[in-house]
Amino acid sequence: MHHIHYVHLNLCSVQSLVCGNITFIPLQINCFSFSRVYQIEDDASNLDEMPLMMSEEAFENDESDYQTLPRARINQRRRGLGWFICGGWKVLCGSCCECLARTCRRKKELKARTVWLGHPEKCEEKYPKNAIKNQKYNILTFVPGVLYQQFKFFLNLYFLVVACSQFVPSLKIGYLYTYWAPLGFVLAVTMVREAVDEVRRYRRDKEMNSQLYSKLTVRGKIQVKSSDIQVGDLIIVEKNQRIPADMIFLRTSEKTGSCFIRTDQLDGETDWKLKIAVACTQRLPALGDLFSVSAYVYAQKPQLDIHSFEGNFTREDCDPPIHESLSIENTLWASTVVASGTVIGVVIYTGKETRSVLNTSQSKNKLQSSLFDTKHQTTCFLLSQQFAVHYVVKIIWLQLSLSLWNSLWNSLWLSLWLLEGLRTLVVAKKSLSEEQYQDFESRYNQAKLSLHDRGLKVAAVVESLEREMELLCLTGVEDQLQADVRPTLELLRNAGIKIWMLTGDKLETATCIAKSSHLVSRSQDIHVFRPVSNRGEAHLELNAFRRKHDCALVISGDSLEVCLRYYEHEFVELACQCPAVVCCRCSPTQKAQIVRLLQQHTANRTCAIGDGGNDVSMIQAADCGIGIEGKEGKQASLAADFSITQFKHIGRLLVVHGRNSYKRSAALGQFVMHRGMIISTMQAVFSSIFYFASVPLYQGFLMVGYATIYTMFPVFSLVLDQDVKPEMALLYPELYKDLTKGRSLSFKTFLIWVLISVYQGGILMYGALVLFDQEFVHVVAISFTALVLTELLMVALMVRTWHWLMVVAEFFSLGCYLASLAFLNEYFDLSFITTRTFLWKVCVITLVSCLPLYIIKYLKRKFSPPSYSKLSS
Repeated sequence: MHHIHYVHLNLCSVQSLVCGNITFIPLQINCFSFSRVYQIEDDASNLDEMPLMMSEEAFENDESDYQTLPRARINQRRRGLGWFICGGWKVLCGSCCECLARTCRRKKELKARTVWLGHPEKCEEKYPKNAIKNQKYNILTFVPGVLYQQFKFFLNLYFLVVACSQFVPSLKIGYLYTYWAPLGFVLAVTMVREAVDEVRRYRRDKEMNSQLYSKLTVRGKIQVKSSDIQVGDLIIVEKNQRIPADMIFLRTSEKTGSCFIRTDQLDGETDWKLKIAVACTQRLPALGDLFSVSAYVYAQKPQLDIHSFEGNFTREDCDPPIHESLSIENTLWASTVVASGTVIGVVIYTGKETRSVLNTSQSKNKLQSSLFDTKHQTTCFLLSQQFAVHYVVKIIWLQLSLSLWNSLWNSLWLSLWLLEGLRTLVVAKKSLSEEQYQDFESRYNQAKLSLHDRGLKVAAVVESLEREMELLCLTGVEDQLQADVRPTLELLRNAGIKIWMLTGDKLETATCIAKSSHLVSRSQDIHVFRPVSNRGEAHLELNAFRRKHDCALVISGDSLEVCLRYYEHEFVELACQCPAVVCCRCSPTQKAQIVRLLQQHTANRTCAIGDGGNDVSMIQAADCGIGIEGKEGKQASLAADFSITQFKHIGRLLVVHGRNSYKRSAALGQFVMHRGMIISTMQAVFSSIFYFASVPLYQGFLMVGYATIYTMFPVFSLVLDQDVKPEMALLYPELYKDLTKGRSLSFKTFLIWVLISVYQGGILMYGALVLFDQEFVHVVAISFTALVLTELLMVALMVRTWHWLMVVAEFFSLGCYLASLAFLNEYFDLSFITTRTFLWKVCVITLVSCLPLYIIKYLKRKFSPPSYSKLSS
């Protein structure tokens, strides 16, 4: 019999903060557990016995299939009837639906293509339209889609079944409108909200698709809509205009033959990118000459990678034909913006085949309950926002005297500046003879024409040149952070939040920002994960990394992809032990993938924060998304569940509003349950005494009034309650960590409220039956009045800090009930409810049902006070 091993890690809460281009992932993990329970072959089995942890010599001599062996050593626990009842049916239904959907919409295989300049009709295949569509429904699927999204949850389906059961005479209790009116109201509000959102999405899509661009034709320039652009079209894009599709850069109005573009909405990087036009087309005298040449572009198949491209430009009407290699420097990706000059490009990818769309994941419908997982006592947050780079920089220039400075001093200065979080740059020079330059140029051009491993070959040629150079100077640049970034990160750490940073910036930039923001302390070691490209290199690097302790991890997107391909489980486990993780050069797809990995391997809820279009996929993949409105636009805030304006607001959002929201939701949810269960207990006691006759205790307006004007306002006023002041919650963020224990909402608290409901319902019903005279209408009057008073007193028992609206709600509800007694002659005996007998019986029953709970609360606060009460006192 195999033993089950649970992995317990003493880590803080995990979240992810992203700065437009930078994403922090704070993870709160008190008990780190995986979404699946695994069985290891024996007790001695641990991480060191995994194939990943073999010695390097043993790894080289081993011929096992390591892509499947780690998972072969781990057998998934059998899923039985209990798993199916407790939610497994959702997993099975979801898997079946996904499989059916994939079968119905089989994707066309993406292939490399040959695109002729200005001749879309020569395209070999039919390519997708260049239309943006973010709508979730259409006219036919709106009503069925909204109803499915509502009733796929068990509780909503339960209320629908209960309402439908009232059409059966033997099951009918009360009036139909008491069941269908609340359900219909909720559905109506939901449909109106979805319709408004759908109309907004339609208008945004229409606005984007209707943007006009200049298309170059044989007859001159014509205006076309963005949605009408096709592969092979020659499109002119002006300065500050969005690029509508993926294009190859052919010409520019700049004399240098290059231009700058802004890519912050694609990769999150704020630096402008230099793009170079194809030399052959840039040398043409006029725009019209593009149609006088016979040329085409060979482009690789559409891919997710936004940092690489391989292709060739060929002009056939020359002798010999002209061939030029194309790289990422010659591309203009969709959703980027031209920052200088006017550019002309040939469209190679449109619509859903563009890099921006391929890196956007499908949005999911979210059901938010709480960011705290009380089952595992963990919290997982993913926050993302651009807190870092302003355009105010402090530059330190150090000129070197070769007679005084040596390599030791140079290394010392570089180390000191790196510890300060400065971006360092070493300036050097090298003189080349004519023969040396011609040899370099020949090898460089040959490497650029290669279709396979072009980047590695070009890097090798450049590296051969960067030797024996003369050192000129060192520079250090300091980034200016937004206000209160460091205190906010410190606040999150004290709240038990472990932070990961996901960014599209380069490794050096990401490391400097992590240090300057104090995400990584000066005294903390940093393990820079060296570039890996295959399973063997990933194995050796992970082996080296696991030997380090209390060390921050910095890894690039390419290395991360290789590690997740072969060692997903092991990498996530090692990374979650680090005090901080920085993932640089991350694409939007990789950011969303990391979110899903944390959800899968830690079983935690995630919260993602972003401020740019490149963060949308991550925000949509997380359980809760927070968008920041900034200079990068409103894409993130529109796709998010919550929106803020500055990074420093994250602290208050989490430790004040998040904490209050959790405690208030827990109190309100359990009290609403108590309100329904107590009246159900009274009905059960009443029916059991009278031989289970199908006679309702309360009917008509009494049921409606109890659920609305008699108790609704005091109950919902609990959302105004708070145990500590906001200033105190910010001063002591450890209170936030306290919530991860799940004491406010757990099976224990649920059981306590059930017992309270049964006790009070039994007291109210039995008390009314014992004290009534002979009339059934007296039982109804006594028990219902005591019930309303009990609910009002229970709300007062729950309150920790009184708000004036709470007091108004209490007295308003009591006044409404007393005023309505004069109109309830159908249910009450008005002559009886004005007697002293009625009053003392109601008071005695109410006192017996509530007084013990007040006494228990006083004793608990006296001898075992909660942490917040100690601060309040």
